[in-house]
Amino acid sequence: MQDIKLGMKVKDIVSGFTGIVTSYTTFLNGCVRLCVDPPMKKNGDFVEPRCFDIQQLVIISAVTTATKMIDGLASTKKSKAKEISTGGPRPAVQRAQVPSRRPDPKR
Repeated sequence: MQDIKLGMKVKDIVSGFTGIVTSYTTFLNGCVRLCVDPPMKKNGDFVEPRCFDIQQLVIISAVTTATKMIDGLASTKKSKAKEISTGGPRPAVQRAQVPSRRPDPKR
């Protein structure tokens, strides 16, 4: 059995469908299925992902997309790395001021 990991580019040997592995499911009976997301069409439309048995997939690119992203980020200059927003800490949430309650004169 191949060692296919999430983020690898694979091809289905039956249909020729290619894309990136985005999910990995192991069923109780031992069946392993991988969900493959293809690239977007040239007109900007998305193509529905498909799921395949692991036995009918072959690896096109062993380098995962996550590895490419990490390598690309590491190779950038430190000044550029500082420009990338990681979300970071957010400012403390301020509570809204509640108007003071005055005693009811009827009581």
